[in-house]
Amino acid sequence: MLIHVDECWVLPKEALQAPTVGKALTLIEECFFHAQSETLARVKQKLLESEAPPPDELIRRSVKQLVRMTMRENLDDYDHPTLDALRRLISSLKVKASSWGTPPDIVEHHCGQIATLLAHIPAKHQADVR
Repeated sequence: MLIHVDECWVLPKEALQAPTVGKALTLIEECFFHAQSETLARVKQKLLESEAPPPDELIRRSVKQLVRMTMRENLDDYDHPTLDALRRLISSLKVKASSWGTPPDIVEHHCGQIATLLAHIPAKHQADVR
C-alpha cells in the first residue's frame, strides 16, 4: 500500500501560535525531513526491497546541510533568516525536491503546510526572533 497525502506530515497546530521566522526555519527543516522520509518510504514500497531506508539521523543531517547550502546559494543568512529568505528557501527546495524525483503530491502537500505557517508570521516577527 502506498503512502497517501493524508498520511503525510502535518504542521502542528501549536506552530501557528506566535510563530517567528526562526521557529519557521526549524519547522521547514522538519517538514523537508518528513517529505524526504515519505518519499523514501514510497520508493521502498514500490521496490519491495528488504534493505532498510537510511536512518532518520542521517536524513536530518542531510536536510540541515541542504537547507544551509540552499540559503547560502540564495545569498541569505541561515543564522539570521528573514521571511523573504524563507520564501526563497521554500521556492528553491521545491525545485530541488522535484528534480530529485520527490512525487509532486508530496512536494505540494509540504509546500502548502509551510505556506500556512509563513502566512501566520506577524509583521513584527518577520526578522529573526528565535
